[in-house]
Amino acid sequence: GYLILCTLLPLLFFKLFKKITNKKISFYIFISFIFIPIFENMGFGYFNYVWQFARHHAETLAILFIVYSLYLLISLENDVKFQKPIYLIGILLSLSVFLRPNFFPTSLILLFLSIFFLLNKRDYLNTINVLLGYSLIFLSYIHNIYFGNSMFFFTNSSVNFKLDLHSLTDAVLSFMTLDLKNENYLILKSQLLNWNPLYNIHRLIILLFIVFSLLRKKQKLIIYGLFISMVLQHGVLLISHPSSRY
Repeated sequence: GYLILCTLLPLLFFKLFKKITNKKISFYIFISFIFIPIFENMGFGYFNYVWQFARHHAETLAILFIVYSLYLLISLENDVKFQKPIYLIGILLSLSVFLRPNFFPTSLILLFLSIFFLLNKRDYLNTINVLLGYSLIFLSYIHNIYFGNSMFFFTNSSVNFKLDLHSLTDAVLSFMTLDLKNENYLILKSQLLNWNPLYNIHRLIILLFIVFSLLRKKQKLIIYGLFISMVLQHGVLLISHPSSRY
């Protein structure tokens, strides 16, 4: 079942990019994703997702759920007569977090956007349906209480975080005051180099281009939502595990 779902990921990307660009560009992106993965070290290479599946990791399935919910969300914003199963957005987002709790920030952003679009269309029934679907996220908490006798909402995530808000602030202040031997600063420096090694400087250039494109002219609300989601997800990386798997 998982293998069959993995095969749907390229098709979902094709449909997603077709929705935001055109069929021709989407086809080229589809071919690149599968056969010519020039952007694979930024997460856009199909073999990476197949490899995660082969290692029995949950990332591929969680990302598939997020991509499909994003496709539904873009359809909801753009289509005059919306016929897609909008109620699935809440379920898909909650399941993606259940599989990989580090996707919690993105799930919240996409949830808020879907609620906003639905309320703007005065579709109150589907608003309730999406919220009910997202309430499945509490399964994690119930699971931990029942099976683990613990009160953690997702997992004992504190063991995975290298920096908290206090130590992060201390690291930034140490950098500003040139206290470069500070322990928290050294941890932050190590995290930054793991997040983007110097030989991947092109990724920072692309990131700057994205920021420039965003600020150059007014964008659709979904674009701002995706940008905020990107910032939050990279924030999670910087204070936890900034490796390629995540």
